[in-house]
Amino acid sequence: MKNKEQNKALDQALDLIVESGADLSNLFKSDGVLKQLTKGLVERALQGELKAHLGYDRHERSDSANARNGTARKSVITEDGLLEIDVPRDRSGEFDPVLVPQRSTPSGGLN
Repeated sequence: MKNKEQNKALDQALDLIVESGADLSNLFKSDGVLKQLTKGLVERALQGELKAHLGYDRHERSDSANARNGTARKSVITEDGLLEIDVPRDRSGEFDPVLVPQRSTPSGGLN
């Protein structure tokens, strides 16, 4: 049942894109719709990961000492080439995304 609901939601999203009048002629180009959709989806998923990490959503009040702290640009290699994404950060530096993990250097530091 869950897969059927997910497929229905995905179909609705695709219908919205097609019906929006977006220029789909550049779908597969370097900065085309497909790349924009991938970037948007990855960045929204990362925001969801940060929300789960912090325990509260954007613009909500919290007693936590940790908070959102902007984003950092990261290049991700995909099957369709390089994708530049904005990875959210937290003030304490404890946020380690699962979807796009941080790379470690041999010395154990971060790149």
